[in-house]
Amino acid sequence: VHFSEYSHTYEFSTLDSFCALEGFTPQQLFLSAISIANFSLTGKHNSYIHGISSGRSILPEHAEHAIGLLIKNIHLGWAWEPTDTLRTIVTKVIEGQTFGLTMEHLPPNGMHHGLEIPDLLFVYENYPYDKVAGAQLAGTLIHNQERTGYPLTLLVMPNGNHIQFKVIYNEHRFSQTLIKYVISQITETMLMFLSDIDQPLINQTFSP
Repeated sequence: VHFSEYSHTYEFSTLDSFCALEGFTPQQLFLSAISIANFSLTGKHNSYIHGISSGRSILPEHAEHAIGLLIKNIHLGWAWEPTDTLRTIVTKVIEGQTFGLTMEHLPPNGMHHGLEIPDLLFVYENYPYDKVAGAQLAGTLIHNQERTGYPLTLLVMPNGNHIQFKVIYNEHRFSQTLIKYVISQITETMLMFLSDIDQPLINQTFSP
């Protein structure tokens, strides 16, 4: 199996201020944007993807004592209606994310009909490397090679107002043209959130 990588960086200049005002996190908005991108591609609005979760968070005042993070695989599911507003969609996706955090591996029977993208792993890399450096702890990243067992892995890596999208994909199952289109749909949806999150999704048109 041969994997390829595609990277794209986009600037969301108002993302932090928007999240502070509305009470959302960037991760929640990007997950919601993925659900809408899936809808624009498949017409399905009830699905799930895979994600990874840290078993514990880290605060700056605890950085010197941080040793490692417990990582577990979770299911991030959603069920919303195309007539919902963007805000309602985000709220429902957050509810699915909260539920997924309570599950260890598989969703219970009867959950998530119409699974469209179960082979996607979503990773939001917000680990505070710049804060984990104290008198007793320091390190330098020498080499980093990211690989997973999923045919499609989407990494979202924030750096100030800039967001780097990095996609690792099985080129026998996905084309780079499709990958670029998915990223364009996600960025377009994020801009819709930032412009007017109370507008109905059905009022929006997506780029072909």
